[in-house]
Amino acid sequence: MDKKQLAALTEGRFELAFARCELRQRGADDPHVLVGSGFLVQDKDGALLLRLAAHEERTDMQVLKMEFSQSWASGQLIPETAYYDLKAWTVSGTEWRAERVSPNMDYGMHGTAARIRLRRIETREQWEQFAEHTKITVSIPEELDLPWHIWTKKSEFGGATDKFEHDTGKFSWIAHKENGQTTLVFYPDGDSAEPAFTHFWRGLHIVLGRLIESQSFFIVEGHWRTKRLASRVRTTSKRRLAPPIRGWAFDAAHFHAFIAAFLEHATLQRDEGGVTKQGGHSDLIYRHWQRISDAWENDLENSALVLSVAIEGLIKEAFANEHDVDAEFIAQLDRAKPILKKATLDERALGCVLASIGNARAPRVGDVLRRLVDQGALHDGHVKAWSALRNSSAHGGTLADDDLVLQVYINRFHICLDLFYRLVFVIIGYRGHHRDYSVVCSPAQQEWPIVPFPPVPPSTASAEEVEPAAEGEGATPST
Repeated sequence: MDKKQLAALTEGRFELAFARCELRQRGADDPHVLVGSGFLVQDKDGALLLRLAAHEERTDMQVLKMEFSQSWASGQLIPETAYYDLKAWTVSGTEWRAERVSPNMDYGMHGTAARIRLRRIETREQWEQFAEHTKITVSIPEELDLPWHIWTKKSEFGGATDKFEHDTGKFSWIAHKENGQTTLVFYPDGDSAEPAFTHFWRGLHIVLGRLIESQSFFIVEGHWRTKRLASRVRTTSKRRLAPPIRGWAFDAAHFHAFIAAFLEHATLQRDEGGVTKQGGHSDLIYRHWQRISDAWENDLENSALVLSVAIEGLIKEAFANEHDVDAEFIAQLDRAKPILKKATLDERALGCVLASIGNARAPRVGDVLRRLVDQGALHDGHVKAWSALRNSSAHGGTLADDDLVLQVYINRFHICLDLFYRLVFVIIGYRGHHRDYSVVCSPAQQEWPIVPFPPVPPSTASAEEVEPAAEGEGATPST
């Protein structure tokens, strides 16, 4: 696509005509197929909308009956046969594809038509020229608040700091801003270009503190060129989750370090029981972060429960191990089991008690948090804030109409958010500076302090008093 087409896509006036379209039902032995011409446009919200007029239709009265009478039960997953796959060809013969679309059919006296909202549509072409380096280019319809740190000279007397660039040796990326938009180019290493970019994209979301969307996506890989267009599925919110790293120009190195650590962790090859697996807990991290972000954007009270449960889930999956088991307590449980079995309890009560004993053998979140405090990754204030926030939200606590109570709640939320970020730092092996949200700022302070990670293991530090460590000092926490 040229700049003119990209501009049209960004402005919501993109259009593309198809000489032939084929819409084929999924999951059916005798699929319903519509064939005709089509026209792709954008609606007023920027979503891609394809209108198809069928001039060939392979169907029968049974299909028509199904179309007119179908109704899905509330609360049930829609069956695969309700979705279709799309193939469309331009006049020049370029083939575009979209999978698992849900068309709205219109049956009339003069034939059948379909209106289809597309989440994305793509084309893949083979070129004679071979690209030695894989490249992914993404166009973002806004100017991202990245720590722009590279100067671009535009004339003899002027220029601008408008680039964001880094090279890890294995991966490299560069972003530049122009006319209120951002173009991002990613160079992966190896054959798994798109999976690596997905992890890069997720790491970028986390370090920015919000979701971002792209409307065009291009992959140049060997002899193949892939072009993907996407609908504007949501407006990017200006209210973002407090990001882990400040986005000023002199913080660019820490921005890059976080993304590189997240990407390295996500693409790392490891062996588990003789089976080679790629990545660690990157999917889990992003899933919990996305839930926290969505809750914070939409509901202040619900965000407490989502954040505290996300911390618990991350700890159970990535941190809890045999070192967090209380051996003395386990021994007491083992002694109690035969005593209980001899007691005159009915089967239901005995089963309930034994099940509770079984659950009690697992490492507790509080024990893991205390281990991380001992290792220096966290401090006591994190544990206290998490316990207070989780207990209140999990048992139906609501916010009182009181500014002081609200401020305490917001303080606890940010201390727990700092706890979540520090867990992520430990998992991915991030080393660098971050915002310390565990410090309760006074009204006179303009922002949270910037401290290195890992920190110096505190002795009597609390949520209100955290001594920043000197750069390069501190323990190395482990999972």
